[in-house]
Amino acid sequence: MAILTKLQNKDFEEILENYKIGEHKSHKHLPWALGNTVYLLKTTRGKFILKIFENAKKDFIEFQLKIMQLMEKEKLPSPRVMMCNDGPLLIFNKKKIVIQKFVEGKPAKRFTRKLIEDIAEKHGRLNRALMKMGLEGKHTWKKDYQFKPLMFDVIRHEGFEILKENKKLREELKQINKKKLRRSVVHGDFNRGNLLVKNQKLNAIIDLDDAHEDFVVQEISNFITMSFIDWKGRVDYGKIKLYLKGFEKYFKLNPSEREAIYFFIKHRFQGIIGWHVSQLKKHSDMEKRLRKAVKKWIRKYEMFCETLAEEFSEGLG
Repeated sequence: MAILTKLQNKDFEEILENYKIGEHKSHKHLPWALGNTVYLLKTTRGKFILKIFENAKKDFIEFQLKIMQLMEKEKLPSPRVMMCNDGPLLIFNKKKIVIQKFVEGKPAKRFTRKLIEDIAEKHGRLNRALMKMGLEGKHTWKKDYQFKPLMFDVIRHEGFEILKENKKLREELKQINKKKLRRSVVHGDFNRGNLLVKNQKLNAIIDLDDAHEDFVVQEISNFITMSFIDWKGRVDYGKIKLYLKGFEKYFKLNPSEREAIYFFIKHRFQGIIGWHVSQLKKHSDMEKRLRKAVKKWIRKYEMFCETLAEEFSEGLG
């Protein structure tokens, strides 16, 4: 992935003049961040993550910083934000920059019982805390977007009718009483890629670029989709029940929210497929990788759809 904002040694030196985190030793661009520019920064005082927000508005960055501060207050695992002379956000050459302390950990390769219990506890505590933020003035995607046409401008992809699948899902969603689905601020992309694990413990929750107001059950469904459904569409009910048990110690779901999980999983699949197809237009240098990913996600979605809503509900008990 091409670097959106390329910084030189002298740039890092000037940036660090605004902080008390040591002098520049080295830096490395991290290519997995498609929408922003992220560097691993080493100084004489340790390792840090420097993030350049390429398109986000200042108020949305400040919204993310409020969530980080809330997580720190609640003793939830979030990388500490380093303060510059003017606060947590630095404006450098018209670029908006936040630096956080580097946290050891990697995305989980597999979810053990111990790890699921730890993630469930921290995820439940996080959502309980976020619910207290209230919704007024918070960033919202298209409200109730799960019940409306897919946000991505995509009709089909190589024979897969995304638009038709989404229309069918919206018919199925009519059986859900959305008035019973609670809304809150949510992380927005709570999945293994944004969960740094060390010694079977959740060491850090990162990347709040998708934080917004949404149904809490969508956040739960996202995590289940990405964690407990394999590439053959098979559902690991045992792990889902273990996760929900831990989560609900801090945030109890009502019957309508539990019923909605199945349909919101489908919506998450469709969103992932639509996002990957949309990225094909933006990242020609990653076309082969993106096409492969789309094919895999379509197959996973189609196989999951072989499980009916009633069967899924019975599996959860």
